[in-house]
Amino acid sequence: MKKVILFCCLLVFVSMFIPLAEAEQYINGCPVPDNLKVTEPDSNTVPPKLALLSGIWEGSWTTSAIFIVEQIKGNEAVVVYAWAGSSSMGRAQTAASYNPGFVRQKCPIEQGEDGNYRIICTLKTGINKLIQTNDPRQIRVVREGFAQMRPESRDTIFRKKDMK
Repeated sequence: MKKVILFCCLLVFVSMFIPLAEAEQYINGCPVPDNLKVTEPDSNTVPPKLALLSGIWEGSWTTSAIFIVEQIKGNEAVVVYAWAGSSSMGRAQTAASYNPGFVRQKCPIEQGEDGNYRIICTLKTGINKLIQTNDPRQIRVVREGFAQMRPESRDTIFRKKDMK
């Protein structure tokens, strides 16, 4: 019996030093799906101005965040929203901690009166509107409905990340 207990303890001890295989990839500290794939929009069906929204958009609020427009078809886009984790250590008691994560969802696309496109990403906690600007290297992310959001996080510029 002692040998079994000793073996189990040794096994636990050794396993602490063996790195676990992480299946997730990270971009700017944000986890992304293993099967992430940005698909070039079809130039026969997607207007060139709308096609500019395809790709990875990086920015930050309290931590890094990214939006990845993986696919654009018709009036819908497949978007991955990913965020880095946050710890409330060293901050006020009201600050929240959260783990890094991501969501992938189909989002409707609208065209504004100004001719720029908007991708509407509705989450359980609020809405992120990815709004095209006249600069093809940046978008505005306007957030609505998120509880306890700082005013500077409601309207933020995200920049297009160069894909290698």
